Amino acid sequence: MSHHPILRLASQRGVLRFQGNGCDVMLSIDVRSNISNVRRQLSSFQEKFLPIATAKALTFTAEQTKVAEQGLMTRVFQAPTRWTLNGIYHSAASVRNPVASVYFKDFAGKGVPAGRYLKTQIEGGERKTKSSERQLAPLMRGFRFWVPGVGANLNANGNMRGGDITRIMSQLRVLSDAASNASSSSRSKAGRRGIKGHFVPAPNSRLAAGVYRREGTSIKPVMIFVKQAQYQPRFPFYTFGTTFARRLFPIKLAEQLDRELRRAFSKTR
Repeated sequence: MSHHPILRLASQRGVLRFQGNGCDVMLSIDVRSNISNVRRQLSSFQEKFLPIATAKALTFTAEQTKVAEQGLMTRVFQAPTRWTLNGIYHSAASVRNPVASVYFKDFAGKGVPAGRYLKTQIEGGERKTKSSERQLAPLMRGFRFWVPGVGANLNANGNMRGGDITRIMSQLRVLSDAASNASSSSRSKAGRRGIKGHFVPAPNSRLAAGVYRREGTSIKPVMIFVKQAQYQPRFPFYTFGTTFARRLFPIKLAEQLDRELRRAFSKTR
């Protein structure tokens, strides 16, 4: 399965990379000085164990960098979902391919890959439009994005539930799936009863552009249409990962080299 590496550490150097949607931002972690210093101190006997120790050190560094990045997520974001936290993976290095990676997969089954929606949190800028926004476009009067209104039912993570969004769009008849619009299943009917009538105000209405829920005589905004959805960088993935990996790699290299040498000496006794 293909993936876009986020953090790559190699025996000769490390590369921190984020790729996605045509974006290729790369930072390098230079660990050559660490390798050179160790090599100058090794005998010819010790030298042959360095590739093995290096591969293991790279793997452990990548694994712990992934865990550290997940920990950073819990401090930066309010209650990140398990899907988001588990969106980061790591791959192991080997003697033949001394590269260990920490990355976001570019495929996530039916869901949206975490790396795709975290990109703007990492780099800032305008986020990409959601599927619901593209389907609502004919009703948005030139607006491109929506944000939750005060009448939205949010989950523990501060987001609208996918099922609520689907039922709202079904009521507005903007779902691309005709079967979803015309569903007559008991579950669909129950969902429509659970969420009251939704509507988009006419262009000359005094109400701000958006989607509103009508409950008796009460009208509450559920989605507010906006022209921009700008994000400031919040998740310092690059700088944090670079600093963490650069500090950890020499420690792991020394540990693994010591372990390999002890193992070799124990066999010669």
